Amino acid sequence: YSDNYFLEEYSKQYGRTYAEDEPNLRSLARRRLERSLLPRIARGDLLEIGCASGFFLEEARLAGFSVQGLEVSAFAAEQARSRGLDVQTGSFLEYEATRRFDVLAAFYVLEHFPDQREALERVSRLIKPGGFFLFALPSTYGPLFLCNREGWVKTHPEDHFADYSPRSLQRILPEYGLKVLHTMPASFHPERSCGLWRTLHQLHPELYRFFARRFSYGDTMDGIALKVC
Repeated sequence: YSDNYFLEEYSKQYGRTYAEDEPNLRSLARRRLERSLLPRIARGDLLEIGCASGFFLEEARLAGFSVQGLEVSAFAAEQARSRGLDVQTGSFLEYEATRRFDVLAAFYVLEHFPDQREALERVSRLIKPGGFFLFALPSTYGPLFLCNREGWVKTHPEDHFADYSPRSLQRILPEYGLKVLHTMPASFHPERSCGLWRTLHQLHPELYRFFARRFSYGDTMDGIALKVC
């Protein structure tokens, strides 16, 4: 995650630079707060790992949270600090916490750690009992993985070391004292679907979205888990 990632590489993937995508990223941050977090906790201490330039942190601060961030990219971390945010530069696996948080947020971060057990243990240790883990991850319960496995393999990032589905998270996270409260698709790509999902979208697109949300059917997923112990 050099300077170039937030400039040229991000633009190649999404058609705009990271800075140009700010309105969309802020809108996404507000949706995550409003749909998943704010109905459960109105304020508290929040840490985001992989916070990039701090768009989510700023939205969380506006919502009433006391926020801190951790970002491996010096370029992005400096941008976040220029916004008046408390952001450290460094790796999550080397982060030395002095306290626990009411909320730990990690969006498309967890899959980048080769040692998932160590990463999840660290996540769990940083959250207070009764606190929340707010996350986003690629999902194997989506149209690309289920309908085009060859295409999924070809486009699978080399720096993704773990792949999860909503069901696998429900089985794995309790080993770390975390109970999944809900997951939902972070994106809809009905054009990639096959079988009954494709038929459902062709007959009734809104019903497709309803059931996709109900069963968390998507190539990416948002979710929230409760720290129970």
